[in-house]
Amino acid sequence: MRKTFVRRWLAALLTLAVAVSLAPAALAASTISISPATLTLKVGEEKKLTATAADTTGNPVTTGITWTSDDNDVATVSNGTVTGKKVGTARITASYDGKTATSTVTVTRPDIQVRVGGLPASIPVGSKEELTATVTVNGQTQTNASITWSSSNPAVAKVVDDGSGVYQVEGVKSGSATITALYTHTDGTEAEGKVNVKVVLASVDKLELEIDGQDGTTEATTATLNTAVSESIFAEVDVTPTWSQDNKTGFTDGEWARVEWSAEVISGKEYISLPYKKGSGKPRVRVDGVKQTLNAAKAEIEIKVTYKNVGAGVGDKTETIRCYVTVGSTTRVVITEYQVATREIKLIKGGSAKTLKAYVAVDNGLVEIENDNDLVWSLSKSGIVSITPNKGSEIKVTAVEKGEVTLTAKYKNGEEQSVTCIVETESTDDNEPGGEDPGTPPAGDKLPDGVNVEVTIQAPASPHTMDLGATEDIKLLVTFKKGAGPAVEGGREWSAAKNMGYAVYIDADDGDKRYEVPIIWSSSNENSNEKVVKVNTVISGNSGRYVLAAERAGEATLEVSVNGVKAELEVTVKGFELRDGNDKITMYENETRGLTEGEDSILKVYGNADTAGLTAWPDNSTVASYEERKIVARNPGTTKFTVSANKGAWQTTFEVEVKPDPNSTINAGTIKSSETLKFSRLRSDFQKQAGGSLSHITGLNVDPSQGTLYYQYRSELQPGTGVGAGSYYLNPTAGQMGLEDITFVPNPSFIGGQVDINYTAVSTGGQNYGCRIIVIVDPQGGSKAGISLETKYNTPLKFSGAEFDRVCRERLGAKLSYVTFSQPPERQGTLYTSYQGAGNFGSVVDMRTHYDVKALDNVWFVPAPGYSGQVTVYYTAHAVGANGGSFSGRVDITVGYEDGVAIGGLAYDINTGGVARFDDVDFNRYCRQILEEEYWVDRQTLSYVRFDVLPDSTEGVLYYDYRSASNPGSRASAGTSYYYGSRTPRIDLLTFAPAPGYVGTIKLPFTGWTIDGTRFNGNVEINVRGGSSAGDIVYICAPGKSVDFDDRDFNDLSRDLTNSSLNYIQFTRLPGGSSGTLYYNNSRVSTSTRYRNGNSTPRIDNLSFRASSNFSGSVDIPFEGRSTSGELFHGVVTVSTSATGNGSTQNTVFTDMGGYSDAQRAAVNFLYERGITRGVTTTQYGPEQTIRRGDFARMLYLAFEFTPSTNTRAFQDVAPSAYYAQAVNALHARGIVSGIGGGLYDPDGTLSRQDAVCMVQRAMRSIGWSANDGPVSTLYSYLDGGSVDGYAQGAMSFAVQRGYLPTRYGMLSPTQALTRVDMAEIIHRVLTY
Repeated sequence: MRKTFVRRWLAALLTLAVAVSLAPAALAASTISISPATLTLKVGEEKKLTATAADTTGNPVTTGITWTSDDNDVATVSNGTVTGKKVGTARITASYDGKTATSTVTVTRPDIQVRVGGLPASIPVGSKEELTATVTVNGQTQTNASITWSSSNPAVAKVVDDGSGVYQVEGVKSGSATITALYTHTDGTEAEGKVNVKVVLASVDKLELEIDGQDGTTEATTATLNTAVSESIFAEVDVTPTWSQDNKTGFTDGEWARVEWSAEVISGKEYISLPYKKGSGKPRVRVDGVKQTLNAAKAEIEIKVTYKNVGAGVGDKTETIRCYVTVGSTTRVVITEYQVATREIKLIKGGSAKTLKAYVAVDNGLVEIENDNDLVWSLSKSGIVSITPNKGSEIKVTAVEKGEVTLTAKYKNGEEQSVTCIVETESTDDNEPGGEDPGTPPAGDKLPDGVNVEVTIQAPASPHTMDLGATEDIKLLVTFKKGAGPAVEGGREWSAAKNMGYAVYIDADDGDKRYEVPIIWSSSNENSNEKVVKVNTVISGNSGRYVLAAERAGEATLEVSVNGVKAELEVTVKGFELRDGNDKITMYENETRGLTEGEDSILKVYGNADTAGLTAWPDNSTVASYEERKIVARNPGTTKFTVSANKGAWQTTFEVEVKPDPNSTINAGTIKSSETLKFSRLRSDFQKQAGGSLSHITGLNVDPSQGTLYYQYRSELQPGTGVGAGSYYLNPTAGQMGLEDITFVPNPSFIGGQVDINYTAVSTGGQNYGCRIIVIVDPQGGSKAGISLETKYNTPLKFSGAEFDRVCRERLGAKLSYVTFSQPPERQGTLYTSYQGAGNFGSVVDMRTHYDVKALDNVWFVPAPGYSGQVTVYYTAHAVGANGGSFSGRVDITVGYEDGVAIGGLAYDINTGGVARFDDVDFNRYCRQILEEEYWVDRQTLSYVRFDVLPDSTEGVLYYDYRSASNPGSRASAGTSYYYGSRTPRIDLLTFAPAPGYVGTIKLPFTGWTIDGTRFNGNVEINVRGGSSAGDIVYICAPGKSVDFDDRDFNDLSRDLTNSSLNYIQFTRLPGGSSGTLYYNNSRVSTSTRYRNGNSTPRIDNLSFRASSNFSGSVDIPFEGRSTSGELFHGVVTVSTSATGNGSTQNTVFTDMGGYSDAQRAAVNFLYERGITRGVTTTQYGPEQTIRRGDFARMLYLAFEFTPSTNTRAFQDVAPSAYYAQAVNALHARGIVSGIGGGLYDPDGTLSRQDAVCMVQRAMRSIGWSANDGPVSTLYSYLDGGSVDGYAQGAMSFAVQRGYLPTRYGMLSPTQALTRVDMAEIIHRVLTY
């Protein structure tokens, strides 16, 4: 037992030992980690995370690691590579053997770059350029990226798809636009690329012309056209342009509109006429044959074609072509009975004789046979009839025996005609004319019983539409049917004398008896003064045709009748006419009426007339204007509109009367100067305003020189209080001041006329409406305290200080202290002081100078040479004493006509050293004025002139083809014909060069002839002024220094003299070496070179005068200029060492204004002296710094002398303590500024030029000055006119028309920030123009 137990114990122990030895040792844990712990990448970008893992023995492992993302929408992971999907944060987890590690991944927006492919510096209107863009995302170029293209101004440049997915930019009209390429990433991120596009008008370098003659049936390319009397052909000119732009051919519709043509008969005027002598578009000259002749006649016409290179910076291109017109003539003999051509006569044996008369037919006319021997009559056999006599144009035919015989009349040239004479024993013709009036056409033959007629107009089909002036042949079918027999087409006979045709029926059942039935045409507007259409019967020999002619726009029904059977043709002639013939239209302010659109349109449109070629213009755009095919009523008054269509072939006029709009204008009628206007009687008128939901009115103001607004006025002794512009008026129960308690009291010194009381009407919804009250103040026949003066032609006029003092006493009841003047337009004359005569004009009156009573005795008005008519000089007078007051007045001057005849003078004004270049347009205008007819009448068009005498050698020389002083051409001669237009020798190649030192006036009498031979007498007056006075443009230059020329000065002069921008200048004499030298860059200037305005080279801006070291006094540099409208003018640049006349001053306050023009320095000085502007430092003005909104508000406030507003915190960002706060609040109260939104004004922000102009316009309106919107079309003459925002177009047009806005290079730059120097010019011009 014991041994067994021991053995068992030992065995168990041994087993346990073995088990212990075989059990493994305890294992270490596996590990994993990620680097980096945080990761940032962009959408679409990939970055690598690194996971480090080890097993239980600590050995690194590379397999078995799994990766996951907690947000696959933000970031995905594969084998550690993380890809950004969208902006956000995700956790990336790496797992191994149950262990995990994480990294935080932040995904940001992708880095996207969009680069638009380069485009040419400019593209012409009508051309296209392909658009390309390269897109890179996080530095990687994207293929097939989807791009959305857009244009900032599609009216200038638009984006088009060619249909295959390729996008292009197309030039629409001149201007600038920004093309944007928009790329949208898959995560929604957007990126843009932009490129600026400048669209220019293509220019034509050359025109090639070719005549294509068309007579309606055949076409031939030939220079000889054929027509006949009473017929028309068209000389069509094929115009082939050579463009300055590559790959551009032909004309678009818009470019055709810039083609102008004119036609003139050079010879053979008695044989042809031109109904339309000028037009636009493709030249199609209608030629009418007018004269009857036995032989073919030949005439010649010349056609001139011009392409207007508008906006292209180059001159127009003109070519001429001539063609010959043969007026064909065929002669034939026509035998007539009762003045009707006939081929058969019937006689009764024993009855009366018949008279036959023969003519020679030439085209459509009958020519009398003057010599009896020229025509011989003969019979085919004798015994049937007898004739007496047997020669001559008229014979008698007597029946002898029953039967038929042929009677023939033979003309001397071999042409002959025959009639059949039928002799019966009794009458068989119920329609024998007998003794009826030979002027009445025969009724025609009576058809046999049972014969029916059918009439069909085969062509054109009804209804039918035609172009105005078009002609078309009518195809007419007349059939006869007898009983059950077949329908037979009738024959046709023609009567040239009766101008009508006959349908002929041959009755086979009655021996082929012949019946002639008249074809009669009529129209539904037969009794109208002007038919819409008419049918012309064109007969040639034995044949003829009916031609349908479209006479005027409208609708008509043509009717043709044969034997009482009728057919109709409805015709519409495309075009326009005044609706219901109404040529007087009544509209209200701000109302618009479509010219052709809408039920109340002014014109009625017939057919599918092309309204694109329709245009209209008023003679007074301030009353009403034409914009976007609508008539826009602007201000009360009356104006006449002219409407043109079909490229000038159709014109009409109508009158528009604009009445006050009750929604914005209250017409208070007329009051006497001693009466008052109480607003209580206008309450019902006020209630109609603000859309009929008036809350209150505010901003009431009126010109104090016209009257005053009082609140609770009782009498002159109890006037109450003044009306505040910032107060609210309407209903006292609503906490407002009572509107009915306001009274307008005229100023006792007001001379009478219209008074505008301006205010703002506010609706219950908070919307503002600009409104006004118009009241007429009758001065009751009292003195208007005006000054009216007269002077003779070319005679200076001296002012009287006593007269101005008289006016001041009448107006203010006090003595005159001083007067300041505004100069009249230079084309009318100039104000001078110390005027001594033609050789010494003294000094130009400065608008800043105070002229007291004594000084006024030395003020002269000198009329411009050749000017006759009315001149108005405006002035401001101030009375003595601190409270003496002031008023604005005018001097009305009548300048008499030469020799008492009211004809505009033909005068040229030059300075010594300059030349007067004659312009044939001036001579033609002078011709028309003398003949006192409308310009389109032929006899007013000038043909040529002959000078009766030439100037004396002491005065100067008249040259032909003058180039320069060294190349003057040839001397003109008396008696030589100088022609208007392109025929040589030409008027516009004549030049007068004054003799050295000559000063005075030369008159050259001449005799002129118009193209129809009308003769008239006239004279050219040339005024040569001395060079001692200041020039048109003045620059200051110290000795040894230089001064740069500014094209803006020359452009302003061109606008003053010609109302058009400058094209170029050319110097006629250069300064002497002792004073200095004129340079272009570093080269000397030549008198043969034209220096151009704007960016075209050589530029005026690159000119400079370099003074010599001993330069003193001044030097005059004469030049001639030509405007963009083609008008020639002359001027002088004066360079001086100190300020000279013309109001020119050298700025002594700001040292940084030296390089600026005289006008700019004067503007800054003007504002500085009046405390309106200050410098950025005591010596620096900062002209090119941009103006801040707060500063501009302060300048307007000071310039217009506004009063403070009761509201001291109109905007949150304008602190009451700010130096501009009072100004901003006052302008807000008057409705001039409204801020940028959210109750903010942004006083430190910049101000665009167009916003500044809008503020100026509203400021002018707020004090009652006329500041109506101008027509949008005014802006189109500027390269960037299309970039003016819609809200500013009217104001910008107004500023351009008035000359308030300084421009450069033909650009308005509407969105450019306003500079301080431009600000000064704008305000200065507004206050002084």
